[in-house]
Order: sequence, then structure tokens, then C-alpha cells
Amino acid sequence: MPRISMHVSVCFVVMLPLTALAQTRPTVPAPVPKTSFEGPALEFDFPGMLIGTAEYDEGPTGVTVFYFPNLVKGAVDARGGAPGTVNTDALRLGYNYREMSAVVFSGGSWHGLSAVTGAGDEIRSSTTNDSTPPQIKGVVGAIINDLGFGSGRRRFSSVTPDATLARRKSRCSQS
Repeated sequence: MPRISMHVSVCFVVMLPLTALAQTRPTVPAPVPKTSFEGPALEFDFPGMLIGTAEYDEGPTGVTVFYFPNLVKGAVDARGGAPGTVNTDALRLGYNYREMSAVVFSGGSWHGLSAVTGAGDEIRSSTTNDSTPPQIKGVVGAIINDLGFGSGRRRFSSVTPDATLARRKSRCSQS
């Protein structure tokens, strides 16, 4: 029994300074969503579709939300070794109801998948009032791997598109 208690004591003594270091990290301010852009823009008129883009200045990546207030029928063909998608199974041909409220494309690799649920949450909350119960809004999304590592590749950033960024853009595209 003395070996076990000594082992536990050594682990405790080693882990205590590591815990203190983890708690003394400086706090980094949250990134601020950028939803308006200067310069030339591609403009077109597709009735029934609103498009919004947003990014963080701190990260080289962003999110695009295609919002359809009157729903849109969709289909999906996901290929590749590790496609990052959310809710695309609902668009497969075996389902009868394939109507969606929004399509979200996000950077940030798998970290950007939360942008899809953020857009869905914002659409649901903006279309619900006190007299109607909340309805599930179909939102599908996919991500790209735009995080780079090593020299000669895209710059790496720990800032990736998230639910906050998508909520902000969904709110802007609905007004």
C-alpha cells in the first residue's frame, strides 16, 4: 500500500502546478463579427432567397448563409474521404419532405459546423412569437478545410466560424 499512496502524492504534486498555469492564461477578447464589406460586390435578384456573408477579422475564414423564407426543396451529393456536413441526410432521395429554410457554407473545417446550428437557432427565434409555438427550421450545411499548417500554406488561426457569427449573419440577411 505505501507505493500507491506515494504514486498518488507524486501525481498530485506534479498536477497542481499545471492546473495553476492553466488558470493564469490571459483572457482573449471574443472576436467581433464583420457583416458589412466595402468595395465591389456581385449583385443579383433571386426572389425568395436572401444571402449573407460574415467573417471575423481575427480569422481568415467566414460563413455564408442562403436563407429561403418560403422554403426550398434540396438534394445532396456528398463525396470525399471525410465530408463535413450537418443535416444532409434529410436531403437524400429516400425522404419525402426535403424542404429547407437555409443552406450554410462555412470555413474552419469541423470547428465551423456550429455555424449551421447557429443559423438554424436564429431563424427559429426570429420567426417565432408569443402566439405560435417554435417550429423546427430545416437548415443544412457543409464546411471546407481552410485551416492551414506549415510553411507555404494558408495561415493558421484558432478563430473559426461559429454559431455567433452565423446568428449575426442570419439576422442581417432576414432584414
